[in-house]
Amino acid sequence: MPDDLLGLLLDLMRLPAIPGREGAVADRLESAWKPLADDIRRTPAGSVMATRFGRAKKPRSSVLLTAHMDAIGLAAADFDGAFLRIASAGHMFSEHLAGQRVLVHGKRLVPGLLVRPPDVCLPPRKEDEPVPLGGLLVDTGLSPRQLQSLVRIGDPITFDRMGLQLGPGLIAGPALDNRAGLAAITLAFRELAGSAVEWDVILGGLVQEETGGLGARTAAHAAPPTLALIVDTTYGRSHGEVEHLTFPLGGGPSNGWGPAAHPAVHERLRLAAERLDLPITLEPMPTFSESDADLIQISGSGIATGCLFIPVRNMHSAVEVVDLEDIRHTAAIVAEFVRDLDAEAAASLDRG
Repeated sequence: MPDDLLGLLLDLMRLPAIPGREGAVADRLESAWKPLADDIRRTPAGSVMATRFGRAKKPRSSVLLTAHMDAIGLAAADFDGAFLRIASAGHMFSEHLAGQRVLVHGKRLVPGLLVRPPDVCLPPRKEDEPVPLGGLLVDTGLSPRQLQSLVRIGDPITFDRMGLQLGPGLIAGPALDNRAGLAAITLAFRELAGSAVEWDVILGGLVQEETGGLGARTAAHAAPPTLALIVDTTYGRSHGEVEHLTFPLGGGPSNGWGPAAHPAVHERLRLAAERLDLPITLEPMPTFSESDADLIQISGSGIATGCLFIPVRNMHSAVEVVDLEDIRHTAAIVAEFVRDLDAEAAASLDRG
């Protein structure tokens, strides 16, 4: 089956989904997952959960594969005459913002530009400091009356950028954190549809990771999985960056190692990549994973978790960059990991 990765990824990147407003992405995932699932539903929090039943006798073990649907973005914070002041929805690096084209999701889509007022109009700051987020404005070209008739305070603002192919296999644009992860688990789910799998496989598109992890806090409660694998993104290496804190594009996903990674899950991920002869790197997580794994692992009486991270350059900006092969390799490792789950795997999760 062709993976159609590029088409899927571009579709997901086009859709608005700041934290708390993930409905458009949820609809797209539901349409992609429904033909492959035995059951699909939305949680009260807004996450999408699709289940494919395993072939083992009941009661069966289950594996939850998750990626978050939300992406960092902006929201309308106040009117300033004919301009909009903005607030961050998730942690945004303001130095990347001035000059970006945006879409204000009001009563209709309102195109605009993020503009930087002259220094004389800004609060004093050090010469090398970027203009703070609150100092930037959205210029829509509308009059104050027109603007206020179309936009409400709190309306989402997203980047008006299509995915751009930079070179062989490299895609740039907004929201790759974590549309790359969503694409990877979707490809893995498709691959597993043609495989004999012992465990139930639950796919989760989770909400609000960027602002506290509501989806992660709630997803594992209705039917606690035996283990969970979180697919997210990590800092891709750019020019001159510290090597031990970043990861090369094209080098495959990183396998998180720390308190949020159960040792047996971590090792099984490494072995899955080894069996497929696919690249995988080690990412230390000495305290927190900074992903939904931190919350899922403490659901109920505790859930064994593992983390795979896809390298993305220019994280939390409108110009993130990913290598499509890293997404494909991640999907293949996830599928191989799931195919290998059996009764012995379940027994290995007991830390006692």
